Order: sequence, then structure tokens, then C-alpha cells
Amino acid sequence: MLRRTAVIYEVCGFLFVVAVGTLLHFVYQWSGNSVIVAAAAPVNESTWEHLKMLYLPFLVYAVFEYYRVGKNYPRYWFGKAAGASAGIGTILILFYTYTGILGTNYLILDILTFLAGVIVACRLSWNLFRDEREHEGYVTLSLVVLLAWLLAFIVFTYVPPKIQLFQDPITGSFGVLDRYR
Repeated sequence: MLRRTAVIYEVCGFLFVVAVGTLLHFVYQWSGNSVIVAAAAPVNESTWEHLKMLYLPFLVYAVFEYYRVGKNYPRYWFGKAAGASAGIGTILILFYTYTGILGTNYLILDILTFLAGVIVACRLSWNLFRDEREHEGYVTLSLVVLLAWLLAFIVFTYVPPKIQLFQDPITGSFGVLDRYR
């Protein structure tokens, strides 16, 4: 019964990440370009900012799901940390591969890249957290990884490195603070 319930939560998690991640793309603009909202929502068209669309809904749902079914799985947080990291990696690899080959990006391929990242994140997470073997240190390490991603998204929104990953291809700006200079 627990496994069936976990499957239902995982499917709902996939749908949640896709729906909320898609809406998240517009939240910064809807907020009137709030500097506070910028911590959670993409502030420009850079690849880095678009990774928030996967990560933040995935993390929010993971916390919710933990209290419903996750606490029954010793490797729950390990699965979530690995899934989030793999989803982010999938988006980066697919996006830079296809744009490198085609020389430009296309909205439909960007959407498919996002969906592929969510599928990888959710599937890997599911495969790993169901392993019921107890492993010391996995919880702490996994939570550190998830927190590190969260902090990176927040910090690099305001103070991004001046490399292409963080540059808005439309305006040439970096992060949210470039808009106010």
C-alpha cells in the first residue's frame, strides 16, 4: 500500500513541477519585477535563471512529499538531491548540445528540454529513494547538496559570475541587479 501511495505522490510531483515551473517563468514579471521575488523566479532569459523552474518546485514538492510518504524511506533525501542535480544537468547538457548544433534556441526545444529535465529528476529520485538500505551520512550530505543548490540560485540571481550561463541572451545583462544599474 505504501508503494502505491508513493507512486501516486511521485506522479503528482511530476505534474506539480511541470505546472508550477511553467508558471514560475512569469512570476517575476507579474510581481512588478520585485527584487524579493527574484530569489525564487527567473529574472531574465539566462540558462541559469531557467533552471529555477525545475529546482524550486521540485524542492517545494519534495518537502511536502517527505511528510506524506518520504519519511518512510531512509534514502528519500538522497533520491531527491540526486534527482534535482541530474535534472539540472540534463537541462544544461540538452540545451547547450542542441543550441551548439543548431546555432540558436527554439521555444519548442526549450520546452522539451525542460520536460526531459523534470522526467530525469523525478525518475531518478524515485529509483534511488525506494532503496530501503540504511546508509549513514546520506541524509546530511543530501540536505547539504539541496541547500547548496538553493543558496547558489539565490546568490547568483543577485551576484552572478560574468559567464554565458548567467547572461541574458536578449539584454546581455547578468542577474537582477544589472537591471538597476
